Amino acid sequence: MAITVREKEQLFDRSFWRSPKKWPHDPPEYVFLARAFNEIGRAIHGNQWKEPEYPEEPENDGDENAWQAYERAEKEFEQLEIELANMKAKIAHFIREQCEKRNLVTAARVAQGEMRDLEWYRWNIDDLRTMFFRCEVCLDAQRGWIFVTRNSLNGVLATHAESLPMKPHLSPYLRLMLSVSAAMGVTPENQPEKKIVEYELEKRWSSGTLSKKLRGAMATLIREPESQRGRAGKKQK
Repeated sequence: MAITVREKEQLFDRSFWRSPKKWPHDPPEYVFLARAFNEIGRAIHGNQWKEPEYPEEPENDGDENAWQAYERAEKEFEQLEIELANMKAKIAHFIREQCEKRNLVTAARVAQGEMRDLEWYRWNIDDLRTMFFRCEVCLDAQRGWIFVTRNSLNGVLATHAESLPMKPHLSPYLRLMLSVSAAMGVTPENQPEKKIVEYELEKRWSSGTLSKKLRGAMATLIREPESQRGRAGKKQK
């Protein structure tokens, strides 16, 4: 899939995408498109899915070695930015494809909070800026935020969290655990606190209420055995 330079540069409103506090809240059973975008990105790309940090300039102007190291770090930063831009553009195309295949189900929130389903054909477009620039769509002369249904997002996340070539049947509980693990970027080194995992499980569960006992058991199984004994570091992403 060819991604043009213009597409990578203009696909997103950078100030909006870098300000999650400005994004609309998630109503029950829905996830704002930008948040769903990041969940899918983390599920597919793992630890590569993060904004690179620009290196700090050396404090000593006369330290030649430090400046050489800074220049190398600057080039590495520029390369990481290019790689991340490529990944983001591909995730946008992936989401469009999943919507066209009806694997992802989207809706728009318009005036008075009404949620209107978006038919799959609305994603049959070439210019993805119309959907991803600020995650808005125009319906009947109204601008509306775009959301993804939690159930459909969980299904896509679970599909890409599995590594087995022969995919067995997954119960709703297993699909939930896989989607939470992928969304939180759980690894042997990144072990979120159990109470945070429980919160994510409850937030993503859309079929009634998870009992406290079941929620605790699922959170325990998502984390490493060492974490249950308090010996693993709990580095948060």
